[in-house]
Amino acid sequence: MAKFETRVAGVSFYNVNFSAVSLRSKVTLSPDPKNPHDVNGIKVIIDGHHVGHIPRSLNVTLNEYIERQYNVGARVASVTSTELSDIEALP
Repeated sequence: MAKFETRVAGVSFYNVNFSAVSLRSKVTLSPDPKNPHDVNGIKVIIDGHHVGHIPRSLNVTLNEYIERQYNVGARVASVTSTELSDIEALP
């Protein structure tokens, strides 16, 4: 099992209520092939709200895990008042 932490890219483009995000928030990673900036994009969805994307440098590998139907999970590792600084992905 691989494990890594990464920041969430693009949060400034979404209306994220950072005070509502906690270490217990539900995180979902969802492929975003219609993303006009990156066909390998992976949405980060927290508590049902799209808040950003996995950085481009990691999304090809994560997409491979998802396509192979590996159990890919994620959790919030840390939050600041202005950004989701870490998402821990557990492929």
